[in-house]
Amino acid sequence: MLRHVVRRWSKATHTFVCSWGEFTPTLEDVANIVRLPVCGNRSPFDIALTPAEIDTLAVLRKGAPTSPSTALRFSNWIQHFGNVDRQGPWRLAAFVSLWLGRFVLCDFSHDCLHERVFPLALAIVRGDSVPLAPVFLGHLYGLLDQCQILEKNAAGTMGVETLLNSGFLQVFLWEHLKGLDVCPLPYSHALQSADMGNGSFMPGSLPLVCRWFKRMQRKGQNVLRLLDDIEYFIFAHTAPQRKPSLLCPFMLTLTTSLKFQQ
Repeated sequence: MLRHVVRRWSKATHTFVCSWGEFTPTLEDVANIVRLPVCGNRSPFDIALTPAEIDTLAVLRKGAPTSPSTALRFSNWIQHFGNVDRQGPWRLAAFVSLWLGRFVLCDFSHDCLHERVFPLALAIVRGDSVPLAPVFLGHLYGLLDQCQILEKNAAGTMGVETLLNSGFLQVFLWEHLKGLDVCPLPYSHALQSADMGNGSFMPGSLPLVCRWFKRMQRKGQNVLRLLDDIEYFIFAHTAPQRKPSLLCPFMLTLTTSLKFQQ
């Protein structure tokens, strides 16, 4: 399914093209599906570090060398920084770096961590609100552009290997296409799958990705036929009855968070 849809990506418009028009993941999709913050008080491209944070950055860089022959895998990263015998102020930053590199800004390799996420992690750890949703969306657009370029250069003569956040794209399509042979979990089951117990953090409203935990789509379904019929496309997010809290009040959040000068 994803392979056919990704091939319809337009680098010029940053949209997926179909017979009735075009569509694309938006900030609203990111906010609802994975609950990344849309606004913030710290630019992700201009992060000033304190002397203590610079020391922590050095520890993180030492723990994940970027040389291809010595780069730590995600599993080794967890083993290295998750060791109970290694206590230090960098443990939380190491965990946030793992989350950013594995689930938010995945790139370069399926199993390696890139040090560019370290300043972002340090800003988040100290309490800064970083607008990760625009960063995530721009990064996704860039990866789709790269995939489109590689497909054109290959021209069907060779296989193309690239890296995308396939989980987000899969849920995005499931949320916006009717007629697919896959159904979301009821809210109670989604809540149960997300709750790890033992005092784990639970958000006030679940991200929509929780509705699709371990869902599988039947193979062989003609997805392109559904994609090219506007009657099967859902333009607005839907949520189970009696549980509207699954949806993020996107427009309300934006309008209430902005202050205009008189």
